[in-house]
Amino acid sequence: MKDLKGSTLPVFFGGPEPALIVSKSKNGDTVIGGFVGHIFKYFAKKHNAKLNTSHIDTLFSINEMNTLVLNGTIEILGSQLAVLQEKIDWSSLSYPYILMDWDALAKKHNITLLRSTIDFKHSPDELIELVRNDSVDISAAIVYPDIPPDGWTYPLEYINWCLLLPIEPSIPRYDIFLVVFRLETVIATIVFVVLLSILLEVSKLRAGKQTNLIGFIVNDNCLRGALGQSFTEVRNAPLRIRFIYLQICLLGIIITTSYNSYLQTYVTSPPTIAKINTFDDLLKSGIKIYSYRTEFEDLIKSDQRFAHEWFEMFMFEENFARYVIFRDKMDTKFAYTVNQIKWITIQEQQKIFTKPLFRQPKGMCFFDFFPVNFPIDENSIFMDVINFLILEIQSSGLQKHWQKWSFHELIDSGRIKLEDLSGKKVDFVPMKADHLRLIWIARPITLVGVIGLTEGDGGLIVCSSYGRNTISRIVCHCRN
Repeated sequence: MKDLKGSTLPVFFGGPEPALIVSKSKNGDTVIGGFVGHIFKYFAKKHNAKLNTSHIDTLFSINEMNTLVLNGTIEILGSQLAVLQEKIDWSSLSYPYILMDWDALAKKHNITLLRSTIDFKHSPDELIELVRNDSVDISAAIVYPDIPPDGWTYPLEYINWCLLLPIEPSIPRYDIFLVVFRLETVIATIVFVVLLSILLEVSKLRAGKQTNLIGFIVNDNCLRGALGQSFTEVRNAPLRIRFIYLQICLLGIIITTSYNSYLQTYVTSPPTIAKINTFDDLLKSGIKIYSYRTEFEDLIKSDQRFAHEWFEMFMFEENFARYVIFRDKMDTKFAYTVNQIKWITIQEQQKIFTKPLFRQPKGMCFFDFFPVNFPIDENSIFMDVINFLILEIQSSGLQKHWQKWSFHELIDSGRIKLEDLSGKKVDFVPMKADHLRLIWIARPITLVGVIGLTEGDGGLIVCSSYGRNTISRIVCHCRN
């Protein structure tokens, strides 16, 4: 096994990115990348063997496809494959093209399809079947093993399989005034105002000063001070009352500064709507999980709730290649299922975005610490050699290095473009009348409520002032 003398390895390449990346060089040669591709390239180089890429050599790279589009050779590009120019009413075709049945379209209109290197992808079940029916010895794709793990190599890695969730949008501008203070803060403020009102009125009563019944509930001076407004003090007030006035001023400073600080922050960077932290939250939000049908069947085995109460939040794709391509489009209208290896690539891509498009909630994983292996014939002569190779590259750190480098390989192959998919950054949004809709609604309601409280049973409010100084006390009472 040390020298295979240039013989071809019975390996089939067909796994998804970024574990396996297939592209074309400038001279048209097939280039195998990704950490899975590097493992078998290293194996072939170490044992003087060749890799079989005949099922990929006839395909076009993404860069070649884009060139054909620019020079007018191709009429339409669907990422997975392209259509040569034909007399077809393209406006009648549904969008996105990526979800179309291209083979049926080609047969109907008698047109020629050009397939890209993305089209070589096969589902995990297909890759396993190629090994089990003795078509090849090894499938170059990381797959979740069966239990018991007969016919599998040593685990390459233990990964998590979790949900890829779009970032929640910001709340409407007119809701900012409601979320500045939480309900608990508002209740605590009201309690403090009432307590200070009671203390102030009791202190005035003990000091022989005039009081009124409403003041024991909400004192006018306490309310004004809490809102940061000026208010009058009792003349020749004892120390106890002055101390209460000081507490009112401190309360007003705390409330007004806190409110203004939060308001300015939220106007500049509005908070998002309630975060989705559970599958029940996701079901209520109406966001669909774009899922491959076979993977969904694995989910049912782990939790029967996916087949019943959570079934409505899934949207299924039967074709594995189309599923992978559409997921990589990063359409924020859907959620997706991704493993830890794919999530690392998405994190790297989002670093060039103005703001991230997706996140991965820790509490919404389907499988944790799950092994991934290569399907291999259990009687293959390469079993021990491959297992030793896996241990060798893991102990040397080569696998981690290749995983990090796969992001650059995706850029070189044209699969990822260094562009901001999150949209243009908005530095300033002018306030509009609609942003104050809750203020306009609350203003007349508050005014009517205040008039109703002060009016009593149809009585009139009569106020009289007395005192020789400019600042005098005002006493109000209701007279029918």
